Amino acid sequence: LPYKDQMQKVLIAEDNKTIRGVLGLILARDVMNVEATDGQTAFEEACQESPDLILMDIWMPDMDGLESLWCLWGNEDTHPECQDLMLL
Repeated sequence: LPYKDQMQKVLIAEDNKTIRGVLGLILARDVMNVEATDGQTAFEEACQESPDLILMDIWMPDMDGLESLWCLWGNEDTHPECQDLMLL
């Protein structure tokens, strides 16, 4: 992450509690974690928190990760910063 002088935010969007916990532990000492357990919550947290990085599971309940990304990309009026998100 590019800025060493300030705490970066990572959104961990994962419905599996164990995987979410392991990712959170790995990242906790270097970044501030924001968590979501489904795509709808991931979309809401991304809009509210403006994370620097999103780790998104593709298959989640309610709204999957791809749907969540499409919502973020289509949310240009309220959150133009989401237009720069890339899917890797």
